[in-house]
Amino acid sequence: MKSYEYYDKISNEYDSMYEDVYWKLHNKLIREVIMEKVLNLEGEKALDIGCGTGIWTNLLKDIGFDVYAIDPSENMVNITQKRLKKNKNIKVGFIENIEFEETFDVILAIGDILSYAKDPLKGIEEVRKHLNKDGLFIGTVDNLTRFIQDAFIQKEFNLMKKMKREKSVQIGLSQKMSFDSKLYTVNELESTLNAFFNEVELKGIMVFPFENDVEMYKYSYEIYELEKVFMNDKNHINNAEHLMFICKK
Repeated sequence: MKSYEYYDKISNEYDSMYEDVYWKLHNKLIREVIMEKVLNLEGEKALDIGCGTGIWTNLLKDIGFDVYAIDPSENMVNITQKRLKKNKNIKVGFIENIEFEETFDVILAIGDILSYAKDPLKGIEEVRKHLNKDGLFIGTVDNLTRFIQDAFIQKEFNLMKKMKREKSVQIGLSQKMSFDSKLYTVNELESTLNAFFNEVELKGIMVFPFENDVEMYKYSYEIYELEKVFMNDKNHINNAEHLMFICKK
């Protein structure tokens, strides 16, 4: 199954799947990084790649950007169009082939778009082509180290070897409802992005993952404060569920 076929099928339930304490904290951390980086940025246009249901597209609009968005899932695009009142610049599209003629001051790829892309390097090149000088490219990817650690805890030893060998994993609700996600190490992500951009900054999102530990929900504020401290610590980014990058052209 392709990633966009999966998201077509779960589009109506997507937002409700991420309403628990863990994912609210996860998205709060991402939101704060985006706000910090783009709030005072001089620029007018922003592109949200893999816009999903339009959460981050809407944030960019609220900040004041003239927003554009693409997603491979037609159902997701329809939801985003409703959220943003039929914005004509929200279309079905892929990171490897951005069809807008415009160039942008901010391009987002939140939600592990580079992990799901058929050709991540071509996608990055396409982003760079559409990014203005001094523009920012901000996104997230799935972290190989974290997935291997989680597989060890679950005693899935063969899966650990497979992920190490293939640098990918099946994401989804079941064997039939799943797709391949490319897993990145910190070093691979950094070296890949450095080949395209003048400045690259990495952060860890959910350095202390607790998704399956409901007992930890009552400590969400304390965990949030810790995440803000350790998300910038190179010794701990390796533990994060997602690696977040901020690139400047």
